[in-house]
Amino acid sequence: MPYYQYCGGEAMRRFLGLTAFLLTLTLLPIQAQEKTVILGGDTIAITVNYEGVYVSGMYDFEVNGETLSAAKEGTIQVGDRIIESNGRQVSSLEELFANLKTLQKERNQVPVTVIRNGQREAASLFVCYLASEKVFKTGLYVKDKIKGVGTMTYYDPATQTFAALGHEIAEEGQSRPADVTMGQIFEATVVSVRRSSSGNPGEKICQSDSLIPIGTVSKNTIYGLYGKVLTYPSTSISVPVASREEATVGPAEIYTVVQGTIPQRYSIQITEVRKQNGQTVKGIRFQVTDPALLNQTGGIIQGMSGSPILQNGKLIGAVTHMVTSQPESGYGIYIDWMLQEAQSE
Repeated sequence: MPYYQYCGGEAMRRFLGLTAFLLTLTLLPIQAQEKTVILGGDTIAITVNYEGVYVSGMYDFEVNGETLSAAKEGTIQVGDRIIESNGRQVSSLEELFANLKTLQKERNQVPVTVIRNGQREAASLFVCYLASEKVFKTGLYVKDKIKGVGTMTYYDPATQTFAALGHEIAEEGQSRPADVTMGQIFEATVVSVRRSSSGNPGEKICQSDSLIPIGTVSKNTIYGLYGKVLTYPSTSISVPVASREEATVGPAEIYTVVQGTIPQRYSIQITEVRKQNGQTVKGIRFQVTDPALLNQTGGIIQGMSGSPILQNGKLIGAVTHMVTSQPESGYGIYIDWMLQEAQSE
């Protein structure tokens, strides 16, 4: 029997009724579960390790009345990261010094491998051994760690991860994130602040006596510092996360510490929200309006980077930059981009 005969009359009405019911179910909006995180705002001490040994500067020195320098005698440059010396791996200052201790000549040209501008290159490290003093001189300022202070943006219990700073850790004068392999964050106390003024950024003066990290760092990017949480704050405040489309010009708050360890809310006025279709920085521009914060800090100060920006009870972003000539003005990154960066771990 032809198929259409089964779909006529009462059968057709039942079929249409069922179809309409199914369509009604299909068209009902699905409510997505709102993302929530634990609010940051606490000040953190940061220690991250270089992959190798970083050359941060050079100096001249004298040997038997002759002035020598690493710049003239070798081919190492400021900004290089030494990863091998004499064919041996270098991952720390201790390993570099151990390699140099094998040298016995007064003047040595040591073949090294460096990372320069993101590229692996061969170079020469000048090392002078003073037998009478039993010391080595290179004319280089070197280090294998970066230490600093910043602010936690959020903790995510769902993934046991954290996000902080909202921008990269970088060496002074360098435009790209420092190449770090791992690191740790610790609780820190703000003991005082140096106020910002036009052309002179202020800063948080902090101390951290804790030897127990609250998190491990695994990622340093232009969108912030990321890693695994080891210990959550004793007072946890859960907040919903807002998409960048929800951010509007108008009143908002930043959540940060300017004395001690307890974050406080301070009023700001968002003056611009930039439309961004992909990960980038400075999506939010704002003005500090809180009299107490302006009186104590002059506006934005170093160490506030990462401070959560809240609007309508939701986390919309994090403080990242100040306007040097107008320290009461600053920029923030949308929280969308920090969450996206955290997910790409």
